[in-house]
Order: sequence, then structure tokens, then C-alpha cells
Amino acid sequence: MKKNTKVSIFLILLIIITLIGITFGYFILKISGTSKPDSVTSGNLELFYEDNGKINMTNMMLGDTLSKTFSVENTGTDNVKYQVYLLDVKNTLNRSQDLLFTVECVSNKNISCNGLSEKTFPVEDLKILENSISINEKQTYTINIYYVRSEDNQSEDFGKMFSSRINITPLPNQ
Repeated sequence: MKKNTKVSIFLILLIIITLIGITFGYFILKISGTSKPDSVTSGNLELFYEDNGKINMTNMMLGDTLSKTFSVENTGTDNVKYQVYLLDVKNTLNRSQDLLFTVECVSNKNISCNGLSEKTFPVEDLKILENSISINEKQTYTINIYYVRSEDNQSEDFGKMFSSRINITPLPNQ
């Protein structure tokens, strides 16, 4: 009889823990696309990638460009602050100052959302933005990356590569 009671209690606890985990996961973050966030602490945001969250350019030549579009949508009941990161950065350029990027942001509610003016592509993981998003708002970002021509000899970097992935992290409500 004791063995059956222990098994019954164990199964009930397992079911309760599973239900809590599923409910918690549903309310944290939904993602469409193939990239996954490293960690999410709070917020009801959805992240949509046009293709996926990976940024990758190989065998680079002068004048090469790349654009990546993604959207963040607040599907919750509160305004949310969040940060946008470039993670898993690999940049093999010796002259990293020749690889630049900008970030444009457009909101479906005609609310100002911060983009980013021209900046050097990082050689390590970097927080690139921090923004707020209101209830039912969708902010669409386009990251434009370009390998610029300079008056200096850039031949040492021909054929090099860079890669990264986009990640958002909601900030705790305050």
C-alpha cells in the first residue's frame, strides 16, 4: 500500500510540474523562425524573422551588402522594455572598421522606435538596442550591413567572413 501511495504522489507532482512548465513557457515568449533565444526572463513578446535570425556573409568583397529584417510584437497586457543583441559574433576581418551596419525601425502604431545610425560591426557579442513596445504594437527592424571601400589597401580582408545571430531579451517590469 505504501508503494502505491508513493507512486501516486510522484505522478501527481510530475503532472503538476509539467502543467506549470507549459503554462510558464506559453506566457514568456513565442518565436517564429529557426533561431532560438539564449534566455528570456519576462514579457509577452513574439519575434518574427523574415527567414531566420542568423546573419552570415562569407567570401566578402568590397561593396558587399546584406539586409536582415525581423519584427518584435507585444502580445501581452503590459508595455515591455527589451534589448536587441548580436550574439555568437564571428568577424575574421583584420580591418573591422570597414564593416559597418545601421538599424532602421518602423512601428505599426506610428510611435517612434529607436534605430541605430552607422556603427562598426562588432567583433564580439554586443547589445545594439534597447526599446520599449506598447500593447499590440509591432516594431519591424532592418539591419543593413555593408563592407565599405576605403582609400587604404583592403586586400588582406578579401574572402573573409562574419556571422552573428539576432536575439531579444525582455527586461523585467519595474
